[in-house]
Amino acid sequence: MKIMKLKESKILDGKKVIIKTKPAEVNAWAKLDGKTIIVTGRIKTFLNPKEYNSVLLHEAGHLTPFNQILSILPFLISLSIALWFVLTFNQEIIFFLLKVPAIITFAILIGFFPVLILMGAILEALFCWPKEILADIHSLKRTEKGLLSSTLRKVYDYNDYIPFSIGKIYNKWILHPPMFIRLWFIKKFENKK
Repeated sequence: MKIMKLKESKILDGKKVIIKTKPAEVNAWAKLDGKTIIVTGRIKTFLNPKEYNSVLLHEAGHLTPFNQILSILPFLISLSIALWFVLTFNQEIIFFLLKVPAIITFAILIGFFPVLILMGAILEALFCWPKEILADIHSLKRTEKGLLSSTLRKVYDYNDYIPFSIGKIYNKWILHPPMFIRLWFIKKFENKK
């Protein structure tokens, strides 16, 4: 599936918005460069201008310095844990794995892999969920009441047609908090406005 660049335009304090095509998906995301928001071509036609602007403001919330730091932290923490583990237990693990038969070593490594994936997913969710909620708050400060929550519902409902996949689970439950949690925070913040 090839993604093609269609056009660029300036918006939101000099942040670039790049529109790309991707089959039938309504999506937007911010790049780690701190200057670029990428949206799929479908999102502009699917949402009205106010809803589209609320999505862009949400993505601009990801470009704040604090959210940029939150984006990098899971990687840095995972790397430091892995380095600590290797430096601390390096000799014991290597000697143990050399003493046992190769099939047992292979079984240990295969059994440990899902645990690493689960630990990484939990660690990433611990940083991604607050990052999403902070981006929602960034958008809420600049849009009218109820607009972001209705836009989120609309996008979630539309993207629910995508067949079950690991990518969908990762995007819907790890990178983003579940919808009811996001709506609860949005409602709580809107009531304070």
